Amino acid sequence: MKDPLNGYGMGITAARRRKGPGDGFRSSTGGVLLDLFLIALITAALIAGCVVAWLAWRNGSSAPFLRRILSKISSPSAALGREEPSVPDIDVSDRAAWIQARVRDLLSSRGVAEKNVVETYNVQRQEKGIRWLEDTLVVRRPAAFEEKGFLSALGSLLAERKLSLMEDRRDGTRWVLALGDRKRVYQRLIVEGEYPDRRRNDDR
Repeated sequence: MKDPLNGYGMGITAARRRKGPGDGFRSSTGGVLLDLFLIALITAALIAGCVVAWLAWRNGSSAPFLRRILSKISSPSAALGREEPSVPDIDVSDRAAWIQARVRDLLSSRGVAEKNVVETYNVQRQEKGIRWLEDTLVVRRPAAFEEKGFLSALGSLLAERKLSLMEDRRDGTRWVLALGDRKRVYQRLIVEGEYPDRRRNDDR
């Protein structure tokens, strides 16, 4: 005679065993969802790349623009929605002040006194994160001022800090000099008045 409870128990065991395929289905569903997520992520990245390339083409200069965009996208701070700290400016005012002071000392040793100063002013400059003070000095040429000797001494002075004579030109009776580091002008010197040799030639 069959035990009805035993048969019922066997039914429960069989039912529990039949749950196995259901568990496998849930596992395979999770794998499909993960694949779909990865596909969507790759698609979004491709779309973003196309948008960046189009914006770069539209702006005309692709390389700098692309670097700025990519740096913002790849920045951890940008991903977290935080602004990156700005890069501090580089101040080269001390370098500019050095040549400005030396030029005044040199002019003084060459006979240019305070009374010969016509005008002096400075302008704060800034370019690509670099700040400096550009000074302009206008002086009246004294009778004993010798350009050749002044230029020779000025060249030695510039060589001490690897600076250069960026401009040397005549503008009527004005002699215009610009001193700096080949990219930035630190000192503009304007000497007013006719050159003595020219005056002597005119007298003849």
